Amino acid sequence: MMLYRHALSTFALISSSPRVLGVNTNDVADVHVLPSPSRDAERIHDITTSADSLRRLSKKKTTIKRHQSSKQNNALDSSLTRAELKLLKQEKRQQTNEDVETIEDTEPARGPLTSVVRTKPTASPTVTASPTTLAPSPAPTMKPNKPTVSPTKVSSGNPTQSPVKSTIAPTKATPPPTTNAPTKESTPTQSPTEFTEKVLYVTIQPLAIDFESDVDLNLFNKNEGWAISEGEGVNGTAAAKTSSDLDDGESASLELLVDYAHGGHFSLSIKSSLTQDSDELFQIFINDTLKYQTAITTSEFFLWRQTFPMGKTNVTWKYSNGVGGQGNVWIDNIDMLPYVIDDFETGDFSYLPWSVQAGWVVDSSKPFSGEYSAHFNDTVLPADARTLSFPISTESGGVCSFRIWTDIGMPFDQLLILLDGTAIQGYIEPTGLYVPFGIGIEPGEHEVGFQYRRPGFTPPIDRNETQYGTGQVWLDSIRFIPS
Repeated sequence: MMLYRHALSTFALISSSPRVLGVNTNDVADVHVLPSPSRDAERIHDITTSADSLRRLSKKKTTIKRHQSSKQNNALDSSLTRAELKLLKQEKRQQTNEDVETIEDTEPARGPLTSVVRTKPTASPTVTASPTTLAPSPAPTMKPNKPTVSPTKVSSGNPTQSPVKSTIAPTKATPPPTTNAPTKESTPTQSPTEFTEKVLYVTIQPLAIDFESDVDLNLFNKNEGWAISEGEGVNGTAAAKTSSDLDDGESASLELLVDYAHGGHFSLSIKSSLTQDSDELFQIFINDTLKYQTAITTSEFFLWRQTFPMGKTNVTWKYSNGVGGQGNVWIDNIDMLPYVIDDFETGDFSYLPWSVQAGWVVDSSKPFSGEYSAHFNDTVLPADARTLSFPISTESGGVCSFRIWTDIGMPFDQLLILLDGTAIQGYIEPTGLYVPFGIGIEPGEHEVGFQYRRPGFTPPIDRNETQYGTGQVWLDSIRFIPS
């Protein structure tokens, strides 16, 4: 009972001195001993000792309750024996030594030790992390992996400009530096096309074989049973002739492989000396499809024409010898002419060396076929003109054809078709749909143009779009077919 009263007095002392400790005694977790001089050192030491006594009292009461709840409760006395009390004190002292950290004073001359009490937090605080906005580092400049396409230069006004051929220059990619900052994908920049003084032409490169040299036979992928015969060609020149040494049932073949992006047509001169009784036969195949055959005799050469498809094309001339046949076939002057077509499916003016003035673009607003067409849609001042043109060079001449849709009308605007700068056709009202048009091209170098033009005055009436259109033009399916 004396011990219990002493504890109560100690508890009263602690409760009456909260300002000294600055904490609630129920929240005491552990005690740190730090070297710090204080006038109340002895008092704080007594308070700490009283707190230890309070802990021992609490331990005793807990032990009493535990024993009272056990089955041996009736065998225990209401108070602990002296030996049990001593044992409890030893256990409490050991527990206190574990809870209290003593930091030895490295400077004992500074004064007595001061006990500093650290409170145990009742609950872990909830920390809400506020988002931190990081300023992104500048993205490294990356060179594009894709080829850089130099665009056709667009100019405004009427000056005649040399057409420009688009060039493709592959660039080497530079790896970006290692960084934690997000990088922004760079946009490839297009370098402007420089105009050159030399005019670049759409050059038609036909294949012409006249058999005036043995080298001409080397142009064929397959040459079996054919030879060059001097003086038996057209106008007394050389020609290719089947061999007279073929046995019955044997054949002689010439095979030629060509590759034109848009196809074309070819022509050749043929003469034959065949008899139907001996089953002699001459045939022409295009990609294994029979296009012509004959089993008769012709006294003179005749001209035969045929178109061929786009891409790789295999043309075969085949002579089959019959039983007892003594016939021959002569061929001469093989001419293969490719078509030139620009349907603007590249999405720009890069396929042909176009000369482009402001207002002409390639878009998908109204194509004749495919997805794209050339389109004029711009505001033009009175007496101003905007031209889209391309040059062409041909040895044989031919026909340039195209499809055009005009949504224009005088006195507001008109469209002119130009050949070498001279207007050969004009449109002064809306067509309402695509209409075909063709221009005959003589051998040589020429320029084909399409010019949107406004008259040199301001019309005195308002524009009725139903009657005079919206001032737009569409152009598609440009073709040049050599003759």
